Amino acid sequence: MACECNEHDETAKCGSDCDCSCGAVDEDFPSIHITFEDSEEEVECDVIGIFEVKDKEYIALTPRSERDAEVPDVYIYHYMDDGENLELADIESDEEYELIVEEFNLLFFGEDDGVIDIEEEK
Repeated sequence: MACECNEHDETAKCGSDCDCSCGAVDEDFPSIHITFEDSEEEVECDVIGIFEVKDKEYIALTPRSERDAEVPDVYIYHYMDDGENLELADIESDEEYELIVEEFNLLFFGEDDGVIDIEEEK
């Protein structure tokens, strides 16, 4: 999406390095809309990445509204995609969750010691 604040040229895209606050976002990040069980509000989330742990796929998401936050919330779900339907499922066990967080931090930050706090949605 081109910047909508008219402070940039037509090809400029606003993102985390732009301070114009026009609300336009760089569409290079894929996004999905999710609705939390405890709320009817639909939240647009950027896809941080999809990764595999022990033959299961997981997806890491962050709310688009927190894109510029110093430490944005990160949500990780079990991810299933059959080519036609996308399904997200909660991570059920604490052991699985801890393993997923460790792998996420290794893959995306090169560390496994509390690089980012991951919110567990159950």
